[in-house]
Amino acid sequence: MVEFAKQMPDTTDLGVLLYVSLARLDGDYFMCKFADIKEAAVLLADIPMPLAERFTFCTAPANLRNPLARRIFVDYAIGHGNQRSVPLDVYLPKMAPRNELALRDVEIKAKLIDVYLWLSYRFPDTFKMQAEALEMKDRVLELVEEGLVNVTYKKSDDKPKKKVGEWNTDRTKFVRYADARQAN
Repeated sequence: MVEFAKQMPDTTDLGVLLYVSLARLDGDYFMCKFADIKEAAVLLADIPMPLAERFTFCTAPANLRNPLARRIFVDYAIGHGNQRSVPLDVYLPKMAPRNELALRDVEIKAKLIDVYLWLSYRFPDTFKMQAEALEMKDRVLELVEEGLVNVTYKKSDDKPKKKVGEWNTDRTKFVRYADARQAN
């Protein structure tokens, strides 16, 4: 791809991706899905960055369907494109999540930390908080585990309780044990 870009310098990065998506291969090879890469390329189109770095960003394991992940991914790219140190601006809750929505939020933050770590191995000059990211990764995994336990047991506790009691002798009325105790 880099060779193609050198031979056609006026072609945009999006044009290069279009070229790759239209390429035909022999039966021994296959082209991976480029939808996510194209989406990332569109997001990064206006950010000043060499082609090789842009391609690396496009292949990062970012979940671009989530608005928060998308925004932070673009922030990471802007910081890197401007040759600034990119901070790890992910804040974790102090307590484990107790419901599915809070658990989903913590899972998204875990993925953001993963993306930061992934980029820090490829661009150590701008993604400098690798040690902090590794510590946060351990903490977020603990939160996810605790949250899964909380949400799983909460769901089993939320199931409707069976009515405890028995039918009276002529089976015309179901008497609950609490009602039966009051009658005695």
